[in-house]
Amino acid sequence: MCAVRVVTMEWSAAVDEVVVYSVSWEVRGAALNASVAAGDASETGEAGASGEAGETGEAGETSEAGEAGVAGVADERGLLPPVPQLSMASALAYDAAAELLFWVDAEAARVWRVRRDGGGRALLEDAGEGAGAADWPAALAADWRARNVYWSDPRRALVLVARYDGAHRYVLLDSDPLAVTSMAIDPVEGWLFLAGGGWIQRARLDGGQRGLLYNGSAVGDVAADGAARRLYWLEPGGARLWAADYDGARRGLLAQLPAQRHHPVALAVYGASLYWLDTSAGRGSVLAAPLANLTQLRVLRDNLGDSLKDIAVWARAAQPAGGACAAARCEALCLAAPAPRCVCPHGRLAPDGRNCTREYRPARPAARPPPYTARFCPQRTTRSSCTRASLRSTPFTCWTRRTSTPPTSPSETSECPPAAAARWPRAGTHWELMPRRELMRNAISLAYDGTLYWSSTAGALRAARPAAPAPRPATVLRLGPGARPRGLDYEPCERRLYWTNWNESQPSIQRAYASGRGLQTVVATHILMPNGLALDHAAKKLYWADARLDKIERMQYDGSQRRVVTRTSTEHPFDLAVAGPWLYWTDWLAHGVFRADKLAGGATALRRDVPRPMAILAVLPQHQT
Repeated sequence: MCAVRVVTMEWSAAVDEVVVYSVSWEVRGAALNASVAAGDASETGEAGASGEAGETGEAGETSEAGEAGVAGVADERGLLPPVPQLSMASALAYDAAAELLFWVDAEAARVWRVRRDGGGRALLEDAGEGAGAADWPAALAADWRARNVYWSDPRRALVLVARYDGAHRYVLLDSDPLAVTSMAIDPVEGWLFLAGGGWIQRARLDGGQRGLLYNGSAVGDVAADGAARRLYWLEPGGARLWAADYDGARRGLLAQLPAQRHHPVALAVYGASLYWLDTSAGRGSVLAAPLANLTQLRVLRDNLGDSLKDIAVWARAAQPAGGACAAARCEALCLAAPAPRCVCPHGRLAPDGRNCTREYRPARPAARPPPYTARFCPQRTTRSSCTRASLRSTPFTCWTRRTSTPPTSPSETSECPPAAAARWPRAGTHWELMPRRELMRNAISLAYDGTLYWSSTAGALRAARPAAPAPRPATVLRLGPGARPRGLDYEPCERRLYWTNWNESQPSIQRAYASGRGLQTVVATHILMPNGLALDHAAKKLYWADARLDKIERMQYDGSQRRVVTRTSTEHPFDLAVAGPWLYWTDWLAHGVFRADKLAGGATALRRDVPRPMAILAVLPQHQT
């Protein structure tokens, strides 16, 4: 029988001005005036621009550091209660006034929130099952004025934002091909600072005015000093500390620490001092020094090991209250940049600039289909049940008109004939089959741009001109032995066709010009059964589904920069459609229609009662324009 230890703590008034840091599976606190050597700078060694930190506890058993470090652990419990069930806090953020601590649990690939007293623990973001090291959110920041939390997803190269409770998750930035690994925020000035690799950028809190501040050697962490409007960062490998103004001006090297004894990994700034974690000095330590003279090192904690991750200084004075979002009355998210801006992660912003409109509206006869709407025609569709037209389908799907009154006779609800395509005018007033059934035999998937293209089970791509008096199909491209083209889409700017190929010996994604020339294979690895395919013309991205590997990927048209969008509700994805910020798909085994953010992934079920959903198309005004 397993024993469970319950920790009960007496909690009185919270102590302000605490250095909060993460180590191993714990988040700890240390007082700002703590010192393992009684505050004697000479005993901590000559640090900063020229010296070594040789006396910072390198021989912990013979210095005061070892004894004081052990004693300090007991004091930490009074500054910050232990956070239970924590596997790894790789990034920290806080809201002092709200008494909230945020962290990224790297091993579980989750973003959490908890009150400082240990209560009110809540999960804000979950990368989902099967998340690997590349899935872990890497950076974190809290906007204490608008009560929003920002984090980065390095695998998808995204920056996301949500409310403190995790609601209204919104994709703020697509940093592809760069991954954001560190983040700092100044809500007063309205800036978000992003770093990764050897670069630092800044952007407004709504993602606007994005610009490059630094492009050089590796950046390990960044910290913003709102009072001085200065940005600080470190180079772990070179053991250097840097600073610059918010606009990148007055950049300078603050300190060159001895690289053989120092390895800084995270930093924070408060008041006139800089605080950082060092995995080498003192066998893992929390260090502090005045900004005016970084040679005056203080060791707040040492002998912490090499699993130090992040640091922050919890202080109300560092987070002045105010902001315009309180009066903005946004229904979903308020992003201060620094003026408030309401955004709607789901649906669209209403004309009043505050509320969000419904994403789906009831269909009205003879009306232009609303944007961001997806509908489907399941197998053996009837005229009464199919309310949207599609230009890409299977032999078992057709399209019909919408009527202002429900059908009243059996003839009006007769089944649509298979192996045919239908033309559905925008106004929805009538429908017609084209061309004749025998000419569309063996059609699998369709694409249209004046010319109707389709993939065939005969291993070929074919085309016909619907406007011609007597449309005659022509073979655009006959593929090699074993080819089984499935999903198909057309790129009008380059006049190229893209399709998936089920070839059992060599599954792939291919493209060629509409003339049939220039055949290329853009994906041939990590692929088994490519099924649906859709092009995002505005972003110049290609989305495709693998029905055997149970995933949906995104990539450039040439097959580069591949990213897994989602593995959720992808048991046997069949067809895809892209509309605005959304990705839609049908799934045979899940018997449903699903939607996900095309960048951040996830899955929301729109229908779960379809025996075998087939083709899907998003109908919106600007489609193919």
